[in-house]
Amino acid sequence: MLGVLSAVRTKLQYSLRLLFRSLIAEGTLPAGYATDDGAGLLYRDTELLEALAERDDAGAYQVEQGPNNTAVETPLQVRRIG
Repeated sequence: MLGVLSAVRTKLQYSLRLLFRSLIAEGTLPAGYATDDGAGLLYRDTELLEALAERDDAGAYQVEQGPNNTAVETPLQVRRIG
């Protein structure tokens, strides 16, 4: 299963992003990816090939379980398209 959350910048989506991070932090979900509105992830089968964005302010992130039930969000390199 791929853990991916596509998160746009609204109050509801912000809450979903916090929930996603929380579930990864406590180990309920495996590590996964999150994207801002305007960004996407390109896969071949289950392999992440690259992160893409149509705007400069759109990002993509890998979210992993960190120490002491925390989540670590690491920005991915994003290629601007369009």
